[in-house]
Amino acid sequence: MNEPKFRIPLLKRELREIGRLSVNWGQIDHFLLQSVALLLARDLASAVVLAGDATTGPLCNLLNKSRHLIAND
Repeated sequence: MNEPKFRIPLLKRELREIGRLSVNWGQIDHFLLQSVALLLARDLASAVVLAGDATTGPLCNLLNKSRHLIAND
């Protein structure tokens, strides 16, 4: 196996934890995007075009601005 070009000063368990965090955060963003699509009555592809590469904050803001569209509190 080739040696890495750069030294990573983290332990393997720390790298695993970063990996878990990345996967979980990606799922949160995906579910937020699905929520935006559902709330705006769009399919997921349209929501992706609408939101672009929006991160968690802008997606939450979009949901907050659109909450008046929710028929059932």
